[in-house]
Order: sequence, then structure tokens, then C-alpha cells
Amino acid sequence: MGTSKWNNSARSKKKLELVQRNALAKRLVQGDLFQRETSITELAIFIVTEGDGANGSVPIFVVVTDDTLDFKNTLFREPLSLFLQRYQQPQDVIDRVEVKLKVGVRRQDKQQSGDEIEPKT
Repeated sequence: MGTSKWNNSARSKKKLELVQRNALAKRLVQGDLFQRETSITELAIFIVTEGDGANGSVPIFVVVTDDTLDFKNTLFREPLSLFLQRYQQPQDVIDRVEVKLKVGVRRQDKQQSGDEIEPKT
């Protein structure tokens, strides 16, 4: 990520500790045909900005790296706005289903006086 030579990402011991969890994610993304699929319970993600500050517009990305913390070859990289769209409230869906009884089945209605159900003829 980025075109400049400055890269301070691999110097942090805590970051290197965190990305050890992503070794399983690497196996999931770049899996082996003969291995069983593993479930991932923990994952280290990074919110990364990219820019030199000259133009004022700095894109923000959600990034998942492998266990080597290599930001040039990421397992997942997506703009933050696109990532957040997945978690917005779903829009209301109109229910167009019409309930129809099978032929030959008698409909039963509740009486107003109690819980007993009598067949409607």
C-alpha cells in the first residue's frame, strides 16, 4: 500500500503479535485442496489511510494482512465506505406471499367465547 519508501508497519512488536492470529485466515483464503476448512474465531484487521496529505483527500481502507504483516500483499483490502455498507440496516421487504389451504382441508375458526375450535362448515 502506498508508493512511498516509508513503511513503519513491521516495527511494532504488538502489531506482529496481533497478526499471528491471521495465519488461519491465510489458510482460508489461500487454502489447500486436501485440508479441512477451519473456522476463524479471532482476526486482526487494520484501518489504514493512504496519502501524503497534499491533496486533502485521504482514502481509508479496511485491511487484513497475513501473519507477516505485509501491507503490499494483503488477504483483504476494501474501502471503509464499502465495508460499512454491508452492516447498514436492511431495507423493508414487501411480503407478497398469499396463504392458500390445500384442497379438501376444512378451515377452523376460533369462537369468540373461548379457546375451543370448531370446524367451519
